[in-house]
Amino acid sequence: AAAAAAAAAASRFSVKGTSLVKSLILISTLTTSYTCHYNAPRFFRELKNPTQSRFLALTTMAFGAALVLNTIFLVSGFLLFGGAAQGLILNNFATSDSLAVAARGAVALSILLGYPLTLDGFRTSTLQLLHVQPTQRVKDLVAVVFIAGCGALAVVLRDLGAVVSFFGAVLGSAVVYVLPGIMF
Repeated sequence: AAAAAAAAAASRFSVKGTSLVKSLILISTLTTSYTCHYNAPRFFRELKNPTQSRFLALTTMAFGAALVLNTIFLVSGFLLFGGAAQGLILNNFATSDSLAVAARGAVALSILLGYPLTLDGFRTSTLQLLHVQPTQRVKDLVAVVFIAGCGALAVVLRDLGAVVSFFGAVLGSAVVYVLPGIMF
């Protein structure tokens, strides 16, 4: 059965649609997958017993789970669509596909519910960087500007893969290689 599935996948794969640029976009996207989370210091402080070894064990398990899930989706998407796979794999499915519609809804819900984590980390870092006293009014102003900016970008931008790749290429490298050297 595995040989038949591999043969079927090989027959669907075509070099057409793959390129060096798309490979580099994949690498840029993967860069953002494994950069340190901006809320990591807060997560460390909120642990029941905040020791470095415990935090290391938990983050290793989390990154391991993320690696396994990303690999499953990457391989599944490639085997299903080959070189025609789009940046957001759900875009390859028909709009009438009920499971794809449910998956799109789950992604939208995940993004919506992830906003508080993103917003809090961004707001705290921005206010600390600017040496601004975090009153509730200032926090609310930063939140409104941030969400309005994200909404404006969402209206204009159409390719999620290009956005993730851009930030992975530009910011991922800086976060991994440049900023630690500047901080220490």
